[in-house]
This record gives sequence, structure tokens and C-alpha cells, in this order.
Amino acid sequence: MVKEVRKIIFDQQDLVEGMLNYTQRTRRVMPSRARITGFDIQKTPDRGISLKFNFDDPEVEKEVILYQDEIGAALIMQCKVKEIPLPRSASKSLEADGDSINLVVAMDWRQQKK
Repeated sequence: MVKEVRKIIFDQQDLVEGMLNYTQRTRRVMPSRARITGFDIQKTPDRGISLKFNFDDPEVEKEVILYQDEIGAALIMQCKVKEIPLPRSASKSLEADGDSINLVVAMDWRQQKK
């Protein structure tokens, strides 16, 4: 069996840009007057990977957390914005890697021949 695996690594800037683009398009509420200063990547057994945003305004109490399915959608959208080709039929998964999140794209070439 021949299988191709690609890993697309999103740095902090592209990750935040992708999440902001996703929240705007899906009408998720982000604090309007606060800037994002960073985020925490967490792995949870029930929800997989999550992102919790940190803001520069101490009066902003609202937490904004995106879960694995939302992060995946946001990264796929970011690939479209950056014109990174993604095969539609490939399986896609996420992996947390320090302060970045990777989109892992795997394609089984045997199944493509059918």
C-alpha cells in the first residue's frame, strides 16, 4: 500500500489569522476592543484539541474557546486563503505541537485508483 502523508504547520500568526477569519465567517463573537496576545493549546480526552485565546484587555472576562472540529474547519479555510492545495478525498487530522497546530493530510493511493 502506498500512502502519502503531509504535515502543514501553522505558526502563531497564521493560526490566529485563520481562527479570526473562521470566527468572522461563522459569526462567533470575539471581544471587539481587545487584541489577541496569545493562546493556550490544550488536549482534552473528550473534545480533542482546543484553543483558548488570551486578550490584552484585563476587563475582557469572556473566554473564547475553539474545539477540534472548529479548528480543523478554520485551518482548511486558511489553506484556501493561502492557496495551499488540499486533496478533497484525503483524510485530515490535527496534532498539537508545542505552540503550533499541524494539519496532517493523509492519502491512500490504492483507494484513488478505484
